[in-house]
Amino acid sequence: MDDYSSKSEKKEPKLLILEVVDKNSSQLVKYYPEDPFGTGAMPFYMGLIFMTDQTDGFAVQKLVEENLDMLPKGAWPNWVIGNHDQRRATGRLGNKDFVDGLNILNLLLPGIPTTYYGEEIGMRDTLINSREEVKDPQGCNFGDEWAKKTRDYCRSPMQWDSHNTSAGFSTNVTTWLPLAPDWNNTINVEYQTSKSSNQTHYSVFKRLIQIRGTPAFQSGTFRHALVTRDIYSFVRESGEQSYLIALDMRRNSSGDPSKDRVKYDFTGGAAKLTGKGRVVTASVNLYPKGGAPAPENSIASYGTTEEINLTSVELIPASAVVLRITPA
Repeated sequence: MDDYSSKSEKKEPKLLILEVVDKNSSQLVKYYPEDPFGTGAMPFYMGLIFMTDQTDGFAVQKLVEENLDMLPKGAWPNWVIGNHDQRRATGRLGNKDFVDGLNILNLLLPGIPTTYYGEEIGMRDTLINSREEVKDPQGCNFGDEWAKKTRDYCRSPMQWDSHNTSAGFSTNVTTWLPLAPDWNNTINVEYQTSKSSNQTHYSVFKRLIQIRGTPAFQSGTFRHALVTRDIYSFVRESGEQSYLIALDMRRNSSGDPSKDRVKYDFTGGAAKLTGKGRVVTASVNLYPKGGAPAPENSIASYGTTEEINLTSVELIPASAVVLRITPA
């Protein structure tokens, strides 16, 4: 890479991005350059992509620390939650509502995020019903095991709108792989960008991109806050800017909303936070559907200027929130 850069006309530095598929993340270290400030090389860290419906808050903490701790001096971390080889993130964790929390994790941890198309609108796996529909050579070559081996599920066309042929991806009625079955509902770009409300996956994603530009996320410190089986949280700080990011790792609803809503105290744990917080953004599932009133003291009941006591932040399964901490 150094040699290639030196021979280029403008002699501009180059960046090499590597995909090293190995659950043993220690193998990644050898792909970082000796001088990270010279040659640019970024091997994808795939730890988060292997999260499953059994991954809890402690497991997420372990994956994050694994990545940060293995980095050579001066190297910059990176994160991936989905790609062309794995089931979509909306399906792997056992609850489709995790998509906002996973995007929050991907975009607000320290380092470089990589996003797979469709994650910004919460796209889901397509349906492959028979071996005859399989296109992926890996699936075609495994006979009766095709359903487990094909990677076609996550490779369906991008869902642009709900009224044009093939979701606006193609003028053909049929495409190489079939559209995911929910393309003409709410999981398309047109619907999510036309909503006046901020409560769409796309609006959450855009807000995350915006706050990535603040000092706390550009170059601020990182530390874990409250972590249990049910909750994973961390803090990003720079000067007077301080943000709390929290993901509720529970999967299943009990069917009783009063039991699903759990109040978490973030003033204990490793971070020992003080003060209150204002909602910057939150997962779509925290907001009532169809214009129903928000439950009292729920995240949805607070505006962006109202303050939440950090001793009592209410979340539901597969939800997530970003709070700007205001000093006590």
